[in-house]
Amino acid sequence: MKQRNGWPVEFKPTIKNRNQQMEFKRLAYELQQNRQRITTKKCVHIDHNTLSRQVKGGRSLQDLAQEKAWSKLFEEIIISYTIKMAQCGWPLSHHHIYCFPKTGVSRRWTNCFTEHHFNRLKPYWSHALDKLHACAINPFTKEAYFKLFYETIKGGEDEEPILDENTYGVDKTGIHTHECVFGPARGSVQHQQHSGDRENITVIVIICADGTSLSPAVIFKGEGYQSNWRQDNPLNAS
Repeated sequence: MKQRNGWPVEFKPTIKNRNQQMEFKRLAYELQQNRQRITTKKCVHIDHNTLSRQVKGGRSLQDLAQEKAWSKLFEEIIISYTIKMAQCGWPLSHHHIYCFPKTGVSRRWTNCFTEHHFNRLKPYWSHALDKLHACAINPFTKEAYFKLFYETIKGGEDEEPILDENTYGVDKTGIHTHECVFGPARGSVQHQQHSGDRENITVIVIICADGTSLSPAVIFKGEGYQSNWRQDNPLNAS
């Protein structure tokens, strides 16, 4: 016997007037309560308007939400792609994720998506990583660098070793604007690659191997320099 929304097709009543409609709703309500009581052993109260809408071919909000929701496969693709890009130093921001589908989604959707998959994704405030530095990070380059550094410090044949007070380490950092990005849930810091020619503030620090240091140098990328920028300068930076 064919059924539609749980009702036999040949038993679907024809509603002619308001009294018959109210009686039908009451009977449908009682029938649905009995069915729920038999199935779940619990009495479930359902609005009669909901039952009437279902009998007339209406659809529940849950069914509509499931149609609009992404499939499990598509969600897995988004999660895997987000994690892979974060591991490569190109994490996705809110803008990248909600512009990914052709139809687009709201900004709030990205928050709900990451909260739903909290065990795999987590938001971070990005830390700048120069693109050239990122390309140079590999085990072979690291091993070769420290081997050459050790040989240079100890001195070769007919060469004197370099003393600690004559050994200085120089490093610079570019201060970029932070951006909220997404990466693996178990991480602590998420780096984001940037090109070295971006407009930023560069800070150069010089530290000696004996523990002393020189005043840092700060480079502002701008056409003008205001003298009041140096008023609060405890490190005597140049």
